[in-house]
Amino acid sequence: MDRRQEEASLDLGATPWRTFWLVTLPNLKLSLIAAGLLIFTLSMDEIAVTFFLIGSESTLPLEIWGVSAAASLPKSTRSRLSSSSSPSSLSLSGTISALAMSTTSSVSWA
Repeated sequence: MDRRQEEASLDLGATPWRTFWLVTLPNLKLSLIAAGLLIFTLSMDEIAVTFFLIGSESTLPLEIWGVSAAASLPKSTRSRLSSSSSPSSLSLSGTISALAMSTTSSVSWA
C-alpha cells in the first residue's frame, strides 16, 4: 500500500482514525479476504489430518466439526443420534452413520 494515500488523507484534515477506516482498511480488503480464506483452508485440513491420524480418541477440531455437523442434521436424525450417544462423544463416524441412516430410510426401493 502506498503511504502517500494516508499522508494525503491526513493533510486534507482527516483524523488518524478516519484515515484508517476510509483509506487503509479498503486498501487492505483483498489481503484480509485472502488471509481469511487461507486460515479457513488450513483449519479444514486440520480436521482431515486429525480424523485420519488420531484413531479412536477425540480432539477439539473433531468435536467442533461434530457439533456443527449435527446442528445441520434433520430433527429426527438428531433425536436418534442424541438418544444413542452423549454430545461429548459425537464424532465424525457417528455423524456420517446418522446421515446414512437418514438418507437410506427415506429412499423407496419399490
